[in-house]
Amino acid sequence: MATTVSAKIYSHHEKVDGTFNVKYVVYQKGDRKFIDSPHFVSKRQITGDFAIKDKLVLKWLEDKVFSDNRRLVLHGVFDVSN
Repeated sequence: MATTVSAKIYSHHEKVDGTFNVKYVVYQKGDRKFIDSPHFVSKRQITGDFAIKDKLVLKWLEDKVFSDNRRLVLHGVFDVSN
């Protein structure tokens, strides 16, 4: 089964200043792990259903998620064998 990593925004993670922490969600073998990221987005950068709509942020996160995915594999956060 393939391992996938995605960036998600959750409404209950809104900070006092109105920003939201971006979470990396790692799916592998039916398991889901949530990893905090150092990234934050504002309300104007997300849609009403908490999807990122800012194309610059999406591109940047796409590049970041792929590089973090490789680093997580190398550091054993999740197992890619089998």
